[in-house]
Amino acid sequence: MIASLYFLIFFSLIYFHGRGIYYIFYDDEKKVFSIPVNLFYPLMSLFFIGNLSVVFNFFLPLKNIFFQFLLLTPFIFNLKSSTKLKISFYKIIQFILLPSILGLSSLTVGLSYDAGSYQLSNQLWIRDTNIPIGLFNLNFRYGYSSIIEYISANFWLDNNFILLHYVNLTFITTFIILLFYFLIENKNHLYKRTAIFILIFGFLDNFGLDGGRNGFLDIEAVSKQDTPFAILFLLSNLFLIKLIKKNKASSFELTFISLLILFTIQMRVFGVLILFLLFHVILKLNIFSIKTFTLFIPSLLLGIVFSVKNILISGCIFFPIEFLCFETLPWYTKGEAGLESKSLNNFHIGYDFESNIYLWFQEWLTKPINKTVFYNFCLSLIVVFIFKKLAYKKGATVKDKNIIFLYFYLFVLCISWVLSAPGIRFGLGLFLLIIFYQAINISKSSIRFKIFENRMILILGLLLTTSLIPRLDNYKYFINDPFKEVVLEPVYPEYTVNKNYGVSPLNGELCWVNRNCIRYGDEVKDQKIYETNFRFFTLFTTSEYK
Repeated sequence: MIASLYFLIFFSLIYFHGRGIYYIFYDDEKKVFSIPVNLFYPLMSLFFIGNLSVVFNFFLPLKNIFFQFLLLTPFIFNLKSSTKLKISFYKIIQFILLPSILGLSSLTVGLSYDAGSYQLSNQLWIRDTNIPIGLFNLNFRYGYSSIIEYISANFWLDNNFILLHYVNLTFITTFIILLFYFLIENKNHLYKRTAIFILIFGFLDNFGLDGGRNGFLDIEAVSKQDTPFAILFLLSNLFLIKLIKKNKASSFELTFISLLILFTIQMRVFGVLILFLLFHVILKLNIFSIKTFTLFIPSLLLGIVFSVKNILISGCIFFPIEFLCFETLPWYTKGEAGLESKSLNNFHIGYDFESNIYLWFQEWLTKPINKTVFYNFCLSLIVVFIFKKLAYKKGATVKDKNIIFLYFYLFVLCISWVLSAPGIRFGLGLFLLIIFYQAINISKSSIRFKIFENRMILILGLLLTTSLIPRLDNYKYFINDPFKEVVLEPVYPEYTVNKNYGVSPLNGELCWVNRNCIRYGDEVKDQKIYETNFRFFTLFTTSEYK
């Protein structure tokens, strides 16, 4: 109960923070892609927090008291517009019950390997210093520098990192709330079909080979960003395809989608592929104009700032893409991004064109998680396809010239994933997108069985699927101790002092929260740091090394 209550309070604050941000720029609530804009307030809040943090961190650490005050100012703008609070059965389910169910996941969530490897230390750098030039020399993983690090760095509670879990949970909760709207309150057939198919997909995630798991959204250990990326990736593609089908876009929608795509790219570089679909939409709608360009200016400016930040940290516009790196920069050595990219590719068994595709696929399946998810995903896709054929009457065929491009685009996405790093957690957004593609109906069709339009059936289905997202252990802990407060903190290792710079873990390779810790402690990296004259250092600090 306490776990759910704490998350409800957090989510409500994020919601009203996003509402305040919206009312800084607009005077009344609009609809975007036929959806009430208030459903996106939590995403607006996290986007604002992340990008304001990036801009401010060029000059000062995020622990600066002025920045903390700046982050809170959007709350004031909630006073700009007062609306009557409408309480209904549906609103209670949408904004209280669904978040409360997801909030129970706090009871068993843990810290991920990546949190100890580099994420928490990276956030400590952000909190304690302005952007350190060449920081990735300490740890190549610092080069990724996702927007999630800049968001999460604002939610530390001393040594308790539970709010970082709430950040990730906010993405999932917003997505589930959107599904509720698609199922119950909207009249758009594309949205309703999408929600129903994703609902089936999510339910089937709990069954199948090795007990289930088919590539549906996962509540991850803190502080991975795979699920937030998957949600942003799906929504960006969904709304772009909605614009194609509608064949028009408002100014607000174009600005909104450009910022949503930017958020996706900032979360993970794979999102840059969505730009191909964006360009197609611009061509399809024939909106090449100065006006369109001005609508994209906010996302372009923020994208440039984010890219400059990446260059200062890693020497690359997007790390670890080698051809986007600048070898003339003194803190970057040619080939380093390529080495990290190759290491990532090898670890996740990426395909290369010199290999036999059948032999590669067999090797890829040797990883148990790959085999489990692949077979379960294929089974789920078949079930969704059969349901589509049985539940919907086929009407007159409608010619859609865009369908060929859309499937070619999906093929490019799949190939890019296979060639780069085909890890299951990197493919969550792609799996959701494939399920969504089943809802892109190229024929006029109507529902065959009215039971699938019954609101109570749909609500029960969504509640069931949502309740199965947290691990079942959470319910056991909740029943045994409903008032248990969650404290999420790491166990720090002993450190050994290195020859040239910093320390390394005495046992293992996890540094946890320690700015001057080198993950591997090997002499090669230690010497390289020494030779760069510690260029990753910054003049501004707010605390001593731990």
